[in-house]
Amino acid sequence: MRFTLFYQGNLPSNGNPKDKYGIRQAIHNQLQIMLNQDDLQGPKSDMEKENSRTLGDYTLVPLVTKKAHGYVDLDILMLQPHPLGVVGKGGDLDNRLKTLLDALRAPSILDEIPKHTRPGASETPFYCLLEDDRLIRSVKVASEHLLVTSMADGHVVLTIHVFWGETIPTYGGLASS
Repeated sequence: MRFTLFYQGNLPSNGNPKDKYGIRQAIHNQLQIMLNQDDLQGPKSDMEKENSRTLGDYTLVPLVTKKAHGYVDLDILMLQPHPLGVVGKGGDLDNRLKTLLDALRAPSILDEIPKHTRPGASETPFYCLLEDDRLIRSVKVASEHLLVTSMADGHVVLTIHVFWGETIPTYGGLASS
């Protein structure tokens, strides 16, 4: 399965739980829209039963799991409002990428969720792309200069092209038992 995720906002080097949670929320909203398409309703229900787990007040549902033999290949375009370079005003590319990849996976411990944060009305269940970032098979990143003057330092526009595959095929490309 192929799809594209979008993120616009702060992407710091060595992001904290609040930074990663903001990215997770943006990704959750898009995954929820994708999974609510008519042709995914049956597999979505199965996936929620198989993959959901509770962490604090959250019911987390990662789409790509070890149990389903899933993996993703990511092709990321990072647009940033300053001239190009591996190290820029927002921080170095590798640590910003680490923040993003951490945000694409479900939190595994409560310390990865900002304190005093509760799921919103549309965040139960809370969808994450990955159960674990070890399910990323490959990452390709291109960084380009976004020609705007009104964006804060550290902010980016990302398009994340996701290819979701399975080492052992399952029904419809979604997790099954």
